[in-house]
Amino acid sequence: MLVVLLTAVLILLFSRRPDLMVLIQEIGPGTVGRALFGPYLWLTEAVALLLFAVIAAVLAIHRRDDHDA
Repeated sequence: MLVVLLTAVLILLFSRRPDLMVLIQEIGPGTVGRALFGPYLWLTEAVALLLFAVIAAVLAIHRRDDHDA
């Protein structure tokens, strides 16, 4: 099974088509920021708020357990 997997990996590595490399382009942090905060601004803010609420709840439970002991 290892030989089959190694053969498959070698075939994939050496059979790359050069036209696929043209499609790859570097992007900067500005592009990532526009993609993340442009159309998904409200979703990103909602996830941040939920994450903050979870962290606050964990800290509140941890603090309450320290006072009970």
